[in-house]
Amino acid sequence: MISLSDNKYNTAVRQSILRIGKKYNLDIHLLAEAFVAAYRNNISHFGNLAIQCRIINKDSASFLVTSHSIIVSQFPIKLKSLKLCINP
Repeated sequence: MISLSDNKYNTAVRQSILRIGKKYNLDIHLLAEAFVAAYRNNISHFGNLAIQCRIINKDSASFLVTSHSIIVSQFPIKLKSLKLCINP
């Protein structure tokens, strides 16, 4: 299970995941895992959320989070953070 207390995520990403989890009453660790799943598979679903990995560049991947086709959030996560979660 992914721990958001690790330094794998920067503060802004951690706060975004915490805010989304609180708003939609979701387990934040499983929500973080859904971002890794979206990175691997282009899209993942968790609760009422769809998480889509939209752009992968040299340093980061940008994610779009929607709920029933309504945009919830969009932000990048550094690839180093995602790869540390995949291969701890």
